Amino acid sequence: MVHEHSGDVAVIDTATDTLISNVTIDGTLAKDVLATPDGRFVYVANYSASKVSVIDTATYLVKNIETPPGPRRLAITPSGDRIFATNYLSNSVSVIDTLTQTVLTNVLVGNSPRGIAITPNGREIYVTNVSDRTVSVIDNAQLTVVATI
Repeated sequence: MVHEHSGDVAVIDTATDTLISNVTIDGTLAKDVLATPDGRFVYVANYSASKVSVIDTATYLVKNIETPPGPRRLAITPSGDRIFATNYLSNSVSVIDTLTQTVLTNVLVGNSPRGIAITPNGREIYVTNVSDRTVSVIDNAQLTVVATI
């Protein structure tokens, strides 16, 4: 659970519904959180710090991945090999390799990208662009926009 304005992420034991710990990330305005399919890492879109924070669930150590301004929403491929982060203030989507925990590229999309979804087969990423009322379609193999709806 992310405490949006404090810069903390709550670690909760789901078997007992109790708080285990709070993990502090660099910055506030955490906008989204997701876990890898194997549960080893949790990724947090850290809007105010222009980073995606990665929390190791075994040690609670945090690594920060620099992104363009305003990471807001996150999506992960079904295989868990890539995280996509919408960068609301920079009209882009950061593609993060989960093995190396680095940004592979930043894909330019429409204005103010916010929502994001990945097809069940992981081939296409759909990004809603708030300001221009469009949807950008990113090809996961090419890492380019292949359509604008």
